[in-house]
Amino acid sequence: MRSGPNKSKSPYFSVLHLINAFDARYERDQRLIVDLQHRRGYDVTVVTSRYDDEYNRRGARFFLDAEQHLGGVKIFHTPSCKIPFGRSRPVIIYSPSVALLKPHDITHAHGLTSYSCVLGSLFKKINGTKLVVRSDLSQEGYELLKNNTAWRSIFFKLFKSIDAVYTYTASEKALLLDLGFPKDGVWVVPLGIQLSRFYRSVTRHTASLAPMIGYIGRFDPVKGVHRLVEPLSRILQEYAHTKVVFAGSKDDVQYADAILDRMGVHTNFSYLGPLAASDTPSFYHNCDILVIPSVYDTGAIVALEAMASGVAIVASDIRPLNDYLKHEVSAILVNSEAEIYDACKRLVEDDALRTQLAAAAQKEASKYNGQTMIRKLEEIYASVTCGEGRC
Repeated sequence: MRSGPNKSKSPYFSVLHLINAFDARYERDQRLIVDLQHRRGYDVTVVTSRYDDEYNRRGARFFLDAEQHLGGVKIFHTPSCKIPFGRSRPVIIYSPSVALLKPHDITHAHGLTSYSCVLGSLFKKINGTKLVVRSDLSQEGYELLKNNTAWRSIFFKLFKSIDAVYTYTASEKALLLDLGFPKDGVWVVPLGIQLSRFYRSVTRHTASLAPMIGYIGRFDPVKGVHRLVEPLSRILQEYAHTKVVFAGSKDDVQYADAILDRMGVHTNFSYLGPLAASDTPSFYHNCDILVIPSVYDTGAIVALEAMASGVAIVASDIRPLNDYLKHEVSAILVNSEAEIYDACKRLVEDDALRTQLAAAAQKEASKYNGQTMIRKLEEIYASVTCGEGRC
């Protein structure tokens, strides 16, 4: 580890984060890792594109504000472009920064099959920095690497330069091992959130009078928001006292407007738009039931935030959501629109079941805090730099 200031009793590392689209407005894993490492005394730098995580192009003021919010972390935002990629999300490419030439202990790339990972691998040959990568492997990405020999060959040549890959769940690690990654090169790091921001008592005395069903997240087909229209419309028609509220950005405007037009005919439906980080805890606290209808997903931040908030959860029975949520114990896991309707109907009618599921989820969420995540990352950093006499 390079010499430098140590503001706490934690190991000191100099870390360069490479992130395709960095948005400090939201408490997501990228922003949380950067923030907590900076608070622990690390020398932290971010290189990213000029797009936020909603694919909107941002100006210099946006990044200056982000630096201020993160206590002075330097964010290099370089010339960038957004390339359409079929039905998948666009690919963001950004120019290398001079920061890539400076010595660091660790280059931390976010996304195993991302442009940032490619950039980190290429510049490792120049700066000699150890490369640690978050997997973020979707089911779609896994199937591509599993079934397409050409893609697998290309990526494994790239992956040889990576010193360690980490996943947030054991099931994702199993997928990487199945693809041929070396067992000792793949780590599991528990995903973390700032639990204290979301905690509330699971007992709500007025819940049975007007239960609120919520969805929070971006409007994108992979998030499965369309799967809520029919089941929640039926709930609103059958239970006049129930309310439904959606929040999140319109990544796909046409898709979002079609959903909101259909839901908007119900007087007990409301759409709040995108929420700032400061407003997300209160959103969860106003909900009695939260639905996560994803078709596929690579993260579980919304699930963990809802769990910590003491909300009864209805979620798709897919990885990684079912790594955190257990059916009929801490959530109701579903596979179809009919099951979404049945689950919401049960929870609207049964206040005791809502409380039971919420309490179990909140207890489980206590395992996933930001400090635990950072300490595990420190283990990885120490492991990959140990051979350089920094143990």
